Amino acid sequence: MEVAFHANVCDTSTYAIAQALHRPLRDVASDLTGEYGGVMEQLWIDFELTPLGGRKPRTFRFQKRVSGRSPFGGDAIPDSFNVGHYCVYPNLEQLIAVPPSEIVSHVLSLIYGSTTELDRVARRLEGFNVQLFRSRFRAACAGRGYALAIISESAP
Repeated sequence: MEVAFHANVCDTSTYAIAQALHRPLRDVASDLTGEYGGVMEQLWIDFELTPLGGRKPRTFRFQKRVSGRSPFGGDAIPDSFNVGHYCVYPNLEQLIAVPPSEIVSHVLSLIYGSTTELDRVARRLEGFNVQLFRSRFRAACAGRGYALAIISESAP
């Protein structure tokens, strides 16, 4: 299964955070790419760096096919199959207050905490080993020097 973390939607107040997260999120996602059983071939987790602004939070969804074609033209990318996708909505006021030296560990802790969502939908994923994924997540973060903490927060 391929894993991808995205923090690419931001505003002026969170732009520096998005920039700081790009490489660490890509590296940890690369470490997590592997076999976990089940039918899911891709897992995409978006870390939202903009306010919800009245939009409903997006919960986990599983799609058999995600088209690579863009309605805006340009080159099409290959379609993706059996994609699990959900979003993490941090409390932006709290996030902005985190010291820059701690932001990556803080964000990875929030993403790790969100993976309990996979337990909720495990039956739909037909054999996906959530515990193995979470264990490898902790190991990947530790291996790259990021300390995970238990953080309980919700979007305002």
